[in-house]
Amino acid sequence: MRAGLLIRFVAAWIGSIVVIVGPYFAIVYGLPALFDRMGIAEHAVGSAELIDKLNPPYWIAMAVYLAISFLITPSVDTENLGLGGTLWNNPFSLEDDRNRALLGIGLILAPGKIVAYALRLTWFMIRGGGQ
Repeated sequence: MRAGLLIRFVAAWIGSIVVIVGPYFAIVYGLPALFDRMGIAEHAVGSAELIDKLNPPYWIAMAVYLAISFLITPSVDTENLGLGGTLWNNPFSLEDDRNRALLGIGLILAPGKIVAYALRLTWFMIRGGGQ
């Protein structure tokens, strides 16, 4: 196995773990601590309550997000992105609005692409492509 492939494999899976588990821990442990620092702890729920409320819906929503980000790749026409190729709005063209919206969708789906890349790289290595 090549060293470069192994480094990409490890980096892709570290990124995937951060994408999948990072928001969960931020919600479960970060929100109660944030509410406590802001002095509104009496309105906050504890971590155990958040875990009970989040467990099935969070993982289902994450699976749907990962499936959508795997299946959808918006194609942005970067030549027609705004005035002079910038993100400034061109009030006379609707095409640049569409392209900026596609760019935003692509940025939202980008973390899910890391997970898809890790899965594809794992499949490639299992099939013997890394020899």
